Amino acid sequence: MQIKDNVFVVTGGASGLGAATAKMIVERGGKAVLVDVNPQAGAAVEAELGANARFVQTDVTSDESARNAFAAAQSMGQLRGLVNC
Repeated sequence: MQIKDNVFVVTGGASGLGAATAKMIVERGGKAVLVDVNPQAGAAVEAELGANARFVQTDVTSDESARNAFAAAQSMGQLRGLVNC
């Protein structure tokens, strides 16, 4: 899969495996949308990863919340993947 110049949504992106996955995506030239319920941790990971990462506070059990996250992802470019962590 081509990571460079593509957008990926990473659930649980504010910590642990999700944050590590988002970092790998950004390091390889992709863009990561970090979806998580923890706003402090999400903002910290977004700041660490820079312009190619965006945190969207998201409750994946809510349809509306998930739709908002995917709308944010699509605004960043071509959405190519979803990684559930």
